[in-house]
Amino acid sequence: MIFSAPRFVVVDDRDHHLLAITRTFQLLGTPCMGIRYDPAEELKQDHFKGVRCLFMDLHLVDGQASTDQRRHYGLIASILEDNISRNGGPFILYKGFPAKVKDEIAEGVSLSFS
Repeated sequence: MIFSAPRFVVVDDRDHHLLAITRTFQLLGTPCMGIRYDPAEELKQDHFKGVRCLFMDLHLVDGQASTDQRRHYGLIASILEDNISRNGGPFILYKGFPAKVKDEIAEGVSLSFS
């Protein structure tokens, strides 16, 4: 039996956000890996091999919005640069509304993978 890495990956600092999105994909029969972001631990590049669609919370640091978005965007850019192939994507960034993302996935919102 050959196992391949999930092509859908979700990164969030809150467990309930991860579960809302990953469970929806799994209910649809799509393998999806949820990675809980912890700033004290380095992300494992192996988890991102072959990623075709990455869902990532816009606010991984402190789990909340701030007026200075550069800190959040810098972290996201470094995660993408360090872990994702330039041939990967698309990347879907969301801001604290996993229920809306979950509902859109469940309703079959068309995602373009060109």
